[in-house]
Amino acid sequence: GPLDIDLERGEIAGIIGKSGAGKSIFIKSLIGLVPEGYRYSERSFLTIYRQGGNSEIWHPHKMAESEWVQLRKYFWGYLPQDPIPSFDPVKKLKNQVSMIYRSRDLDFIISEFYKEYQKIGIDPSSGLMGKYPHELSGGQAQRMAFAMSRLGEPKVLVADEPTASLDSELIDTTASMIQEWKVTNLGSAFVSSHDWAFISKIADKVFILDEGKICEKGNKDDVLFTPESEVGIEMKGSVLLPGEMTGTVATEIQGTKVEIEQLSKTYHNGRSDTYALKSNTLTVDSPKLGIYGRSGSGKSTLAKIVSGIISPSAGQVKINDHLIDYKDTTRFRHLSHVVQYIAQDPYSAFSPRRTVGKSILEVMTVHNPDKSIHDLQESFLDIMDKCQLHENLANRY
Repeated sequence: GPLDIDLERGEIAGIIGKSGAGKSIFIKSLIGLVPEGYRYSERSFLTIYRQGGNSEIWHPHKMAESEWVQLRKYFWGYLPQDPIPSFDPVKKLKNQVSMIYRSRDLDFIISEFYKEYQKIGIDPSSGLMGKYPHELSGGQAQRMAFAMSRLGEPKVLVADEPTASLDSELIDTTASMIQEWKVTNLGSAFVSSHDWAFISKIADKVFILDEGKICEKGNKDDVLFTPESEVGIEMKGSVLLPGEMTGTVATEIQGTKVEIEQLSKTYHNGRSDTYALKSNTLTVDSPKLGIYGRSGSGKSTLAKIVSGIISPSAGQVKINDHLIDYKDTTRFRHLSHVVQYIAQDPYSAFSPRRTVGKSILEVMTVHNPDKSIHDLQESFLDIMDKCQLHENLANRY
């Protein structure tokens, strides 16, 4: 549906809504990156007010790609939801940053870059600038993308779920950085997020989207704390904002016993070693366990080892007293009945050549070889319903 949103200089707009509400499409439409199959309405327009009172009116449906490039180059700063694809996979980060600085003096670039962005956890001693994108953790990639989105000194920052891969400490740091950038540069921003607490810290006004339409808008305190729309009330009921009280609910569920003994993981890159895990020992027999740590601390590595996706350099893992043999290539067949891995990047968990439905049905067929196709489809629809997903999504890639 048509969206009407205005943003003053030095103002931050928070865009919130359920999955599939249209947040990412809205963010991408602002900068001319709409997916194939989408088009702008002939009535749509973008008005940019410059200092001094001058204004420019752009009509997106008439704009050539070269015009969008100019806007993205000098006006918009873009922070994508999934940062990894935004990097060039065959260039080191320092070379990609140099393209934005328009300079070939790499030593100067690195020193200037680190000087400014140590504030968001980019540590000079980490050697981050000498790495390729695939060598970054999820949090490191998100921080690098955030830092690079600001290098061109944009007038407006457009951020799609900027805290998706950050730990709580860095979420607070990111909020502070956005606020600092707003105050120092009088910069504006459109920020989409599922994190109501994060939006409450940075936004001046909030828009709630539902099925591509604005169902509620206004001052952040009014919309976030006392929403009036049906969607807003429903979403508010599932979140906790700063200053609100909560209680705990005790449940008794029998858990799977996991024993980890002296577990270590070392990555070798030719010249030096990176220690992702160092001699960790723990036993878990409770229904739930939270593994907390900063970005790059080894959380994902630990999860992948327990799931059998990668093997440790040293140590062992037992699940329900069964020792995992990492040399056994058929280990997934046994492990998958008791351990399931939810990927940090969900897109990488699906085959790009198959629809979502076919990918999920394939897994269900492997685990339930005796079930008929009809029974599997019924189970599949039941799972989609429990996850609050429309069955039509099964036909998408």
